[in-house]
Amino acid sequence: MIILWIVLSIVIGVAATARGRNGIGWFFISIFLSPIIAVLLLLVFPNLKQEALLRSIAEGRGYDGGRVLVTPEPPLREDFRPAERTSRSGIGAFIGSMVIVIAIAATLFMVANTPDGPIDSSSPPLSKANLERASFIPTVENERQWSPHIVPAQWPGFSVVSDGKPLSHKTDHDKLMLAKRVINRWTDYTVHKIKKRPTASESDIAIKYLLTIDPSSPVFADAWGTFIQLRRVDREIANSAY
Repeated sequence: MIILWIVLSIVIGVAATARGRNGIGWFFISIFLSPIIAVLLLLVFPNLKQEALLRSIAEGRGYDGGRVLVTPEPPLREDFRPAERTSRSGIGAFIGSMVIVIAIAATLFMVANTPDGPIDSSSPPLSKANLERASFIPTVENERQWSPHIVPAQWPGFSVVSDGKPLSHKTDHDKLMLAKRVINRWTDYTVHKIKKRPTASESDIAIKYLLTIDPSSPVFADAWGTFIQLRRVDREIANSAY
């Protein structure tokens, strides 16, 4: 961003010089006020070179850069219209300067957003969230580090559905809603909105259903966050029974 700011200020200084003004001064104006404000001010102020050229033509003298020549020019034809041609030349120079500014800004933006190193077209780069998901393996030892914002690639290794009465078939959405209902009922119970709390058996079944959701399922991220909450609720239900 700083490099872009400086480059645009240099371009504005060059454009200011082309308009008969102090390029160094306009460079510092752009640095301190911003290139956008400097461009607007440069547009507001008249083009000194253009005015000198028009004045020299009106007085019947030549013009060479910043010097007015005393050698008279040949008489102008009536259809020459020097003022109109000079105005068009000034507008063209300004448009050319703006095109250069935009091209430089676009180039610097593309360079700043280009990743370092060669790009492997066979596999897209992993985002930060995907890198964390690929590297995080939940276990009972790191349960304090579990977070709904870091979704693992699989369920914790210790969380295996035990053999027993088979669970009835439910969609992944229904499994998720069952777990959330248990959590909501426990929350309502703790704030005395309802009198009957969910049982440990209900909590256990809801956990078992969650663990049958495949990690590739679209609802797995939501299921993981719900699983973290349900683990806490399950412990609180168990403790409240004593």
